[in-house]
Amino acid sequence: MREMYRNEGLTDEEISQILVLDIKDADYFESRGMTNQHGGGGLFAQDEEIMGWLFEK
Repeated sequence: MREMYRNEGLTDEEISQILVLDIKDADYFESRGMTNQHGGGGLFAQDEEIMGWLFEK
């Protein structure tokens, strides 16, 4: 993906602001009532911090 953004003319600094890998640990899912991480994928849409970051970009 980084290469794709470079080809579009973005600088490494710009790319680093939008290309983020945020891996949640088991506690993130368990504290929200999920017993497995795959089933908890929909939690992100209800997470104000994640959605706030996304729409701020």
